[in-house]
Amino acid sequence: MTRPVAWTAVALFYVIGGVFLARAQSLESEQVARLTKQWMATAQQRLNTAGVTITDDAAVQLEQLIRRGATTAVRDHLNNEQLGQASRALNAFVARLIEEASKSPQATVRIGDPQFKAAQASVCPLYPFC
Repeated sequence: MTRPVAWTAVALFYVIGGVFLARAQSLESEQVARLTKQWMATAQQRLNTAGVTITDDAAVQLEQLIRRGATTAVRDHLNNEQLGQASRALNAFVARLIEEASKSPQATVRIGDPQFKAAQASVCPLYPFC
């Protein structure tokens, strides 16, 4: 049994379209991962330079916030200038985290859940992170 040419063309269109869609999604995932890694390294460097430690829970929250920002940045196709603005926004957030940690009465300057939430509440909405 042979299929009509029109159905074969439609089937081929969907297969090719699916391949392109899968490749585009893969490229987006790679871009999100690269941007997340870059922004996490920047945040960690700033925290280390300030002598601030971060709890595991707050580190997970920070990574989620950064991944959400990277996903939004990639989805919205931010250009280099806009990515620079997003990086500056992240730096402002990290500076706020450091300020919140410095308020702690403990001998070590530490970011935990309360400090993370206070910093987030003070700067959000902060595109593309929240």
